[in-house]
Amino acid sequence: MQSGMIFGIFWCISFLLLVSNNPALRVFASPLILATPFVGFILAHKFKRDVRNDGDVSYFRAFHFCILLYLYATAILAIVAYFYFRFFDHGEFVQRNLEVLALPETKALFENARMEENGITMSDLEAAIKSINPITVTASIINVNVLLSIPMALITAFIAMTKRTKKEIL
Repeated sequence: MQSGMIFGIFWCISFLLLVSNNPALRVFASPLILATPFVGFILAHKFKRDVRNDGDVSYFRAFHFCILLYLYATAILAIVAYFYFRFFDHGEFVQRNLEVLALPETKALFENARMEENGITMSDLEAAIKSINPITVTASIINVNVLLSIPMALITAFIAMTKRTKKEIL
């Protein structure tokens, strides 16, 4: 749980930088997001070091640690994201998305994708974006993080597992 809290705080910092009004702070969000797997690897390695004295860490035990690491972090991030969008955002997230829709490049992509042929208009997208509420954004964050947590835990578990050498067995 402690590692999940540390990881969750890391995710919260990168999230808050990403949604910041200051463009200079938003620049730091991308490197932090890209560093996420490496922080998970570091925490998994720390787990391996701490538990090694108790014996082997099987792949299943390492996977269990890693999945809980990511899920605890997801819970912390979801709470922070909900409170941010509920009390501090004041519609800026929706406004930024509407500004992106108004860009000529976005309109060109929309026309090239032939969305209107499929019954989706630009006004439908604008209405959908305007209807986004804090719980919807938080649910999306949880969904994405849970879906990404499983493959990340499968990979990270290899770092957290240990094998006994022949010398240690004798």
